[in-house]
Amino acid sequence: MPGAKAHALIGAVAGGLLSHWLLPDDTPHRGWKILAACTVGAAVALVPDKLEPALNPNHRALFHSLLTAAAVI
Repeated sequence: MPGAKAHALIGAVAGGLLSHWLLPDDTPHRGWKILAACTVGAAVALVPDKLEPALNPNHRALFHSLLTAAAVI
């Protein structure tokens, strides 16, 4: 089971890649916007564990579901 560091890393990579693909190449301050997306992605990836802390090994429930993620998006 990945910990907070792994969640944050995966979120940062996902945010960075998504913004890299979606932002046009001529966007002003594109690099800073990609960096901001990495930061936001890392923070958002930590939200499920904050809402539903790991109290036992099988703590994956409502806030760790794809349905909840889709609803947030």
